[in-house]
Amino acid sequence: MNVSTSTAWQRLKMKEIRRITSELKPALTDENQRARVEYALKHLEPCSLTSLSGIKPTFRDDMDVVHIDEKWFYRTWKTQNMYLSHRENAPHRECKHKNHIQKIMFLSAMARPRYDAQGNCVFDGKIGVWAYTEWVQAKKKSQNRLRVTWELKPCHTVDREKSREYLVKYVLPAINEKWLESDRWNTIYVQQDNARTHIKPYDPLFCRKLLGVVGILG
Repeated sequence: MNVSTSTAWQRLKMKEIRRITSELKPALTDENQRARVEYALKHLEPCSLTSLSGIKPTFRDDMDVVHIDEKWFYRTWKTQNMYLSHRENAPHRECKHKNHIQKIMFLSAMARPRYDAQGNCVFDGKIGVWAYTEWVQAKKKSQNRLRVTWELKPCHTVDREKSREYLVKYVLPAINEKWLESDRWNTIYVQQDNARTHIKPYDPLFCRKLLGVVGILG
């Protein structure tokens, strides 16, 4: 605009110029847009799509869908606000390098909560949260442990094999354990995001393990 900041602020207050927020949009092809529409249509109630029903198209309640997602978390922060009493001392926090704080990836699974006719929560929808960790042997000796001592370390990379392992070892048994008995024999869908490390819907090993879990069919 080639004007000073104060002049631009005055023009903004006088409403001679306006401020907008420009968001970056995804570049979707025709195939991507078609896939989005098909995905939305699959989540509509079939009975609401007929002209004889007399109701507008409505979305399904999706009570049979379990959403899973991964998230990185740092073990601590450089600065952290705390509230202490006058008798408490500030905790001593230290690390080797403030720019290389260790982070851990967690896998979480959840579904929609259920309520009975009286409004009481009978299922909170929380399936579980698991950390991506692995047991490795120490390569060097230190003051804390000997060499080749087994240690529990966070996984630095999560590939398709690790995703399949956690789905089979943790997610499916947790769904089978916490799912309501009344909905246990319905098809349950595990909804993944678009990460490349996730397994395919018809992964052979996943499908074989799936048959061994009672009540989990989708």
